[in-house]
Amino acid sequence: MVDKYNQELAYENKMVSQQGAYYPTTEQRQMNVWQRYNCGTYWTWSTDEHEWATNANLFNQCSGQTPGVNAYADTVKNWANQNPQWCK
Repeated sequence: MVDKYNQELAYENKMVSQQGAYYPTTEQRQMNVWQRYNCGTYWTWSTDEHEWATNANLFNQCSGQTPGVNAYADTVKNWANQNPQWCK
């Protein structure tokens, strides 16, 4: 877990320093860390919109995953919501 979290922080710091991004919300960071366990990042910095946006390339990069539909992070989030006793 620490490895994926550190990867996410490095990605965020890169986007902030090189792209002028602001740091993502706690939930966005959590979704990215979870997604990193399977493939890719759930949220990516959009230089066109100047905001964090769902990763449009996730479908092509990660065996057909689509944010909000079937991405690994969505599966983990749904499981956590249904099993709060395991997520304290």
